[in-house]
Amino acid sequence: MSNIGQTIRINGLKSGLVLGLIITALYIFYFYFLVDIAESAITLAMGQVAFSYMLPFFAITYLCFWFREKIGGFWSFRQATTGIFIMFLSAYAVYLLGFGLVFSKFIEPNNVQKTEAATVHKKIEILKKNGTDPKVIQGVIADLKKDFAGKENTSVIKSIQGIIEYIILIFVLALIFAALFKRDPPGMASNV
Repeated sequence: MSNIGQTIRINGLKSGLVLGLIITALYIFYFYFLVDIAESAITLAMGQVAFSYMLPFFAITYLCFWFREKIGGFWSFRQATTGIFIMFLSAYAVYLLGFGLVFSKFIEPNNVQKTEAATVHKKIEILKKNGTDPKVIQGVIADLKKDFAGKENTSVIKSIQGIIEYIILIFVLALIFAALFKRDPPGMASNV
C-alpha cells in the first residue's frame, strides 16, 4: 500500500468516526425533539428535514473538505471514492453501535414505541386542526402503526439485508461525493 493510500484510509477512518458521532448525536437529539419538543406540523417537518438531511449533509461536506486538506489538498477520483467510502462505512458502524445498540438497547429501550406514540399523537392533532374526517384520520393512524410494526419486528435476515443495502447505498453516495470533491493536482489530466 502506498503512503498516500494509507494516509487516505487512516484519515477516512478518523473522519468516519467523527461523522458517526455527529450523526448519532443528531439522531438522539432528533428522537427527543420528536418526543418532547415538536408541537406543530411545521416544527415536525422542519425537524425531520434539519436532523435527517441538512445537518448531516453539512457535516459530510465539511468533513470531505477537511479530509481532502489533510492529505495535501489533492486526490484523484479513485482516492476520493476510497476515502469517502471508508468514512461513510466507519460512520455507519459508529451509528449502528451508538444509536442502534447503546441508545436503543440501554438508554431508551422503548424508543420505537415512544416515537410511534408521539408521531401518532401529533399526526392526530394536525389532522384534527385541519378538519380532516375521523374515518380518514383512522386510516392514516392505521398506516402509521403498520409502518412502525414493520420496524419493530425485524429478523436477523432482514437486518443483514438492510445492512447490505445500506453498504451499497453508501458506495453509491461515495461515488457521488468523490465526483464532487475530487481535485487533481495541477498539470494532471482528470480521468473522470
